[in-house]
Amino acid sequence: MAIYEDIVVPALMSQLDLMRQRPSYIAATAIQPTTQHDFKLGDGDEIEIYRDKFIGNVGLSKTARAVKRTATIGRPAATTLKKDIVKIRLEEYFGPLDNNEDLQAAPLTITRRQMLYGRRNLWQGNLIGFNQSIGSATLADDFQRWYDRCMLIDELGKTTVTRNPGGVADGATTTASKFNVTDLRRSVLTLSSFNTPRFQDGHYHCLCDEMFLTHIREDPDFKEDQRAAITGQFFQGSQDQSVTYTGSQSAVMTPSGLPVFVPPAPVRYEGVLFYPSNNMPKKTVNSLNTSLAYLMGPGSVLVGSGGAGGQVRVAVHQDTDYDRFFSYIWTMFGATQNPLPPEGSQDTGAILELRSMAA
Repeated sequence: MAIYEDIVVPALMSQLDLMRQRPSYIAATAIQPTTQHDFKLGDGDEIEIYRDKFIGNVGLSKTARAVKRTATIGRPAATTLKKDIVKIRLEEYFGPLDNNEDLQAAPLTITRRQMLYGRRNLWQGNLIGFNQSIGSATLADDFQRWYDRCMLIDELGKTTVTRNPGGVADGATTTASKFNVTDLRRSVLTLSSFNTPRFQDGHYHCLCDEMFLTHIREDPDFKEDQRAAITGQFFQGSQDQSVTYTGSQSAVMTPSGLPVFVPPAPVRYEGVLFYPSNNMPKKTVNSLNTSLAYLMGPGSVLVGSGGAGGQVRVAVHQDTDYDRFFSYIWTMFGATQNPLPPEGSQDTGAILELRSMAA
């Protein structure tokens, strides 16, 4: 049975289930982080991630760029290729943990009987039954929930550029403070004032709490735009104001028989793609429970990873108590970093934290 506990089961868990996209954890889809993997690096090593650095507002006029017929261009100066090199140190992470104060390792443990049942499913080509019988979905959910929140969303939370409903100060918010379409437009204007680039799809992305998106959709302006889109009352060229939100989509079956769940299409409105998530952190502002959202452009989070086995792998504990119990953890060498100044910058852009306090 050693081949199953040491090679087959960990490999299938790592390759099939841990990295499979799940609709509940969509931070990576919304952020589209800049990533770098080095197969030779591990715990404590530094990984380099490159960020393009642009020339900026130099010579932005026709006169400055015009060449006189009698003049030679020559080579009096040079523009060197500039890149920001960000070095982040990899750490080793693992899970699951127990629910006690000490937070010690609590590996997923299956019995010999469960292992034999899973092996029979594998022989029969039933990959779904195999993954269910050995609990790989449980292990994968622990990894993806942690990675989504701690490695990605928490990095966005380092920004200090914020907007409350109505643009009021933190101390002036109330239980009636609800983020609306006007606040959204002002937020987009703020990102634009920081020269924040847009994603290749032409939009800013907003990773948001489900309640936050509910507040936007309850706004009368949003409802009017949606009604106009449904009834075809938009004039040509203004369809970007419309809403595309299909909700949960059915699973796509791969040739191997493993279901791959396609995340729901984002809400598209006012030049922003909204990605609702149920894994957003909670925050208290002025003693009020607050629903959060992060409005951003590309390059907001850098991701580095290392190791010969890809971004994450499943490892097995060698002590099986005479082949009676088999224990597994997920483990990875990784690091993430928000490279933008917390207060934003005209050169690099900003991440905007949006808040909504209403119930």
